[in-house]
Amino acid sequence: MSESPRKRLKTEQQEKKSVPMSAFAAFLSVEDHQNSFHALEDLQESTSDKEIQVICEPTIQDEESTSDRTQTSQNQPLPLQSSGNNISPIKEDPEVLVNRFYADVLGRSVHIENMQVSVTGLKTGDCLCLHGIYQLTCIKGSLEILGYHIDAQPGNQWHTVYAPSTHSLPVIITHETSSNHIYTEIYNELQNSGKISDLEMYDTLVGIRSLKSNLLNLQNVYPPARHIWGPQDRLPPSMNKFPCVPINTKTPPISIMLYPDSWKTIVDHVLSHVRKPSIQKVLICGPKSVGKSSFAKYLINRFVSSFQKSKAHFLDLDPGQPEFGPAGMISLHAISDAILGPPFSYPQSPNLIQAHDIGDTSPQDNPEHYVACVQGLYGITCTQNPLEIPLIINTLGWIKGQGVEILADLINSIEPTHIVYLGPQLEAMSSEIARLLLGDPRLVILTSASELNNLTYSSPTVSPSELRTLSTMSYFHSAPTPGVENCNFSPLVGHSPWIASYEGEFAGVDAIAIFGSIVDSDNVAMVINASIVAIVIYTPSDRTIWENGIVPTPEGLPYLNLHGQYLDPKNSQCIGYAIVRGINVKTKELELLSPIDPALLETEDDSKLILLRGKLELPVWAFLEGSSNIIAGRSWNDAPYLTTEPEKGAGSQFSKSRRNISRRSAGVDIY
Repeated sequence: MSESPRKRLKTEQQEKKSVPMSAFAAFLSVEDHQNSFHALEDLQESTSDKEIQVICEPTIQDEESTSDRTQTSQNQPLPLQSSGNNISPIKEDPEVLVNRFYADVLGRSVHIENMQVSVTGLKTGDCLCLHGIYQLTCIKGSLEILGYHIDAQPGNQWHTVYAPSTHSLPVIITHETSSNHIYTEIYNELQNSGKISDLEMYDTLVGIRSLKSNLLNLQNVYPPARHIWGPQDRLPPSMNKFPCVPINTKTPPISIMLYPDSWKTIVDHVLSHVRKPSIQKVLICGPKSVGKSSFAKYLINRFVSSFQKSKAHFLDLDPGQPEFGPAGMISLHAISDAILGPPFSYPQSPNLIQAHDIGDTSPQDNPEHYVACVQGLYGITCTQNPLEIPLIINTLGWIKGQGVEILADLINSIEPTHIVYLGPQLEAMSSEIARLLLGDPRLVILTSASELNNLTYSSPTVSPSELRTLSTMSYFHSAPTPGVENCNFSPLVGHSPWIASYEGEFAGVDAIAIFGSIVDSDNVAMVINASIVAIVIYTPSDRTIWENGIVPTPEGLPYLNLHGQYLDPKNSQCIGYAIVRGINVKTKELELLSPIDPALLETEDDSKLILLRGKLELPVWAFLEGSSNIIAGRSWNDAPYLTTEPEKGAGSQFSKSRRNISRRSAGVDIY
């Protein structure tokens, strides 16, 4: 970064006269979906024929607020109203943020009123599973969650856990320990109140407390997220007087995260070789939905808890479901803290080293560019990685055809010390993946998490596309300061956009490019308006070639025609994503919505800022504003980008596959 960086954005709020202005809004759910908890106890791998005791804590409300909310929830969702530039953002309901927790787990828990902490006693080997958002600490003994080890200390810190039903719920497991340390403040309070006598027989004391989490407001902009933090059905008012209600049956579709012993064995082996003469590089591969990301998080959490104040390099190579940020990106991170939640609870990584935009959820259309980006990210680890920092590589779940060729290129480029394969036996898989991996001395075949957990518990029923929507919505509502608690879950239509000039000596945007496609300059404005674009910093190797490659569009946009090619990853990096909210043709300015820190846009004079349009689409929820006929203060017919009018003419309807009349010998579908 130069001493006098180039300013690319206007910081003063101005009156907007964009043409056209895209309307971004969402439904506002007025129901009070308080965060309830499930406590699943004594979960063992051998419990396929055993009933699971579930303790469910109902929401506690006063009668007046309950009746008010019941009456409101029976009405239609309230649409947002806006008129011109005076847009009224959603006011967060503080009650929606409250996450009350009081679990009396079979008489093992006590509640410290003045500290608002529930303390649960567990014996060595016991397990506890909670559903919702909560904070966790160890008061006495030792515990583990998602591979992260927590011992009791005099001044223990609290760890925030995000456990929605979209993913397998994390399990708190107790361990035997020789340490006599205790969390002094809470333990002394237990003694002073006389409640310690109820818990003295337990080896581990777990502290749980409520969290007024901002993430609960995600339902304001993405209504399907209303029920992911608790049961969909509320308990009748007559049962609210009970602190908990036992449910003595299994409770699908809840899924829990159990780790096979084989996972623990290979992780122990990797950790025992850290700080040896060679860097430990673990490449994780396998089909889709077998737990590759879960194993990567387990390994990372084990490392950061075993080697305090150390970092693990995480190379996330799955653009379809990345661990941090929206889809379409592959990235390198230096992680020093535990990961205790799903991807959408970490919308931005505070430890991002570098990233590249792939422009799609799969590299099938640009495998050479994808491999080149991977090699560029791996090259950074070779120059920055001390021996004590392991490298964990999470690959995509494409292991057929061209996907196997890509995996082979990754293995040859990275040269991992361990190749961890999760999924069905390789002998039963395609011949390509079997030929690639079988016989390799670095290969370790592990049981997939889905195989183990599906023996007793059902898997989450959320599709990959829905998970991508969750991550995308969480990302664009996040703040420059990392952390989901800093998100602003009011509709995007009420967010103040950046104003970036695209013309003149001090232009904020130097070029606009279309990823992997050839688009006529007359259509560029239409292609990028109301769409997701990657913000790319690019250093051209030849300034003359760069200047000659820029073609102005009729709107004056600086169009960089890549002729179907891609930016060289050696000279470029993606620093985040933005939504093109509008194009002001008169003032030659773009209105952008982005959660990244504006300081990242202040580049040196020889660097260029490019908005790169790929195949990523903005979720429909980002456009919606209630269920009425008004959107952003206009009727549906007058608002841009969305219409309820039926299409007419040839090609206006979806083509329907007529497989019932195709001949077997034809091998094609008839439309």
